[in-house]
This record gives sequence, structure tokens and C-alpha cells, in this order.
Amino acid sequence: MSNFSKARDKLKMVLDDLRRSISRYFEGDFPDSIFRMQLAVENACKSILSFLGVEYELTHFPSTIISHLLSDKSAFKRYGFKKEHTNYLLQVITYASSLETQGSMPRYGWETEERIILPREIYDENLAKMLIRDGLLALKNVSKFFKLFELPGDVRTEVEKLNHEVERALKNLDKIPCKEYLSLIENYIHELSEIFGEKLVGVLVFGSVAKGLAKPLAKAESDVDLIILIKDLPPLKERIALQVSIVKERRLPSIVQPIFMTPEELRQHVRARAGWVFDALHDGVVIYDPEGALSFIRKEFFEKIKKEKVERKPYGWVWPIKAGEKLE
Repeated sequence: MSNFSKARDKLKMVLDDLRRSISRYFEGDFPDSIFRMQLAVENACKSILSFLGVEYELTHFPSTIISHLLSDKSAFKRYGFKKEHTNYLLQVITYASSLETQGSMPRYGWETEERIILPREIYDENLAKMLIRDGLLALKNVSKFFKLFELPGDVRTEVEKLNHEVERALKNLDKIPCKEYLSLIENYIHELSEIFGEKLVGVLVFGSVAKGLAKPLAKAESDVDLIILIKDLPPLKERIALQVSIVKERRLPSIVQPIFMTPEELRQHVRARAGWVFDALHDGVVIYDPEGALSFIRKEFFEKIKKEKVERKPYGWVWPIKAGEKLE
């Protein structure tokens, strides 16, 4: 197997564990979330070593090997390292080490003379968030390091996927107040991305989940309202049939209430002053936005209500009446 193929496959493993880590975090399983992030960062470091053609034995501390590379002056000439390469690798080492030093505690806890302190007693939400963030920043710098090279197409694709997943995870880490719902939404987005590919350009969660007013997920009493932006959708009748078939074939949860529309249709709803769309864009949380299309439409929306001096009242959205304007 070539060095490029090894790097590519390691990156695929990184993506799998990264997704599991984020999912576990929002499910409240903090020790397993950290363990999965340890695996993701470990394989990300190994993907760098494989890419560079560095042979290494079985290890859970690959950032140490990268550190040794940076201390070897001959390596700079051998690999063509410049200042940018060094900076990104130093960042990888710094953030990876915080996860590596956790050792086996996320899986087996900490054994004392009196008893074993369980992983769930060690890792609460705050500590997990700090370690997950460190892992994401390590992965972000791995992606930046790879982008400095001319990469084969299949390796470049995996790097781009990694970069996208990391950016999305960093944005979502603090976004949704009802965190237990985010794992559900992430899985839903993953299913849609497999179906629509690059045509899926935006997901906005709105309603009670976005506002932090949803009831516990276990009760299944709160809907998860989503605006799903997709390019080139079929007409409305066929679209509804498509949504129904996707839910059945993929066995997607019924509490998720998706609304499929194109970016232009969302703009049309704004121009038509649709109150529910105004509420969604104002209060909603952007969860998926690979091209920035959804964020741009929200920016247009906020500029519009500011320019037109639109006010939000308890009973709805109100536009100022201009002199001589007739009420319909």
C-alpha cells in the first residue's frame, strides 16, 4: 500500500471516530466521547506520518513521533518543511497531547487503593467539552497541514471532508441549548448528505429545540423543526412523496419535521413576509452550511428587517405604515 493510500484510509477512520465522538458528547456519554476523540486524533497524527513515509510501531502517542521529526534538522530538508508546516504541526502536538495524556481513563477509570473511580465520575460536561475542543483544534491543524501540499484527488477529498466536519462541530459545540437533540439532528443530516450529496446546502433548526424550550428527548413530545435547503428540488407534489419515501427507507425519526426548499424559495418566503419564516430565521440555529448559502440568506434577512424598520411584537411581525399607504 502506498503512503498516500495509508494516509487516505487513516483519514477515513478519523472521520468515523470524529462523528461518533460528537454524537456521544451530545448524548451525554462524555467518557466515550473523549475516547472516540482520542482515536480520531491518534489516527490523524498517524495519517501525517503515513503521508510523509515515516515508519512507526504500534503506539497511542503518535504526536511524540511528530515532535521528534520537528527536532530533527535533517527532516526539514527531507520533507521540504517550511515555517507554516512547522507551525501547524506544533499546534497538532499541543492539542493532541491533552488527549493523549488522558491515557486509558476514559475507558477504564482511575484505580486507587480503595476503589476504581469510574470514567463518568472523572469526566463531566465541562471537562469533556474542553477535551473535545482540543481534539477538534488538533484535527483542524492536521487539515491545514495537508492543504500545504499538492495532494492526490482521493486524499484531498478526505481532507476537505475532515475540514468541513471539524468546522461544523466547532460551531455546534455551544449552539443548541437542548444538547440531547443535536446528536439526532447530526445523524439526520448525515443521512440526507448521503442521499443529496453536494445538493444539500443548508440545515436550520428552529422552534422549541433552537430556543431551548424543548421537553426531554425521551418523552418525544417536542418536534424537531428543520428547514432543509436543497438545490434542484422537484415540484411540491413530488417533493412531498420524496420526503415520505426518505423517512420510510432510512427509518428516520418521526419527531423530526423537515421542510425541504431551495435557497431561492426561502428568499421568496422572506419577500412574501411569511411570519413563520421570519421567526425561523430570527430564532433558528444554522447547523449545516457548507457553502455559506444559509448564513448569507440570514444576513439578507436581518439587513431587510433593519432597513424596513420591521418590529417583532407578541402577535407577530409589524411593518411601519408609510404616509398615504393603504391598508389591505
